[in-house]
Amino acid sequence: MKQKIEIRAVSLVRQIRDDQARRLANRPTAAVIEFFNRAAERAVKRASRLRLTSASVKASNRGVQSTREPPSKK
Repeated sequence: MKQKIEIRAVSLVRQIRDDQARRLANRPTAAVIEFFNRAAERAVKRASRLRLTSASVKASNRGVQSTREPPSKK
């Protein structure tokens, strides 16, 4: 039997937000902007790696053909 995993998304997002607020408290506006810009750059890189990985998996499966015969048309 598979174990059910419960994710509390709202509390997770609040925890992340509160942690960021503590880390960025009393920082100049430029430092806050730089923090979020770096986070955005990391997210874009991570997303592009994921796209490349899924594209390479699709490409590797492209040559695989079914051994079953297609249904006949009557």
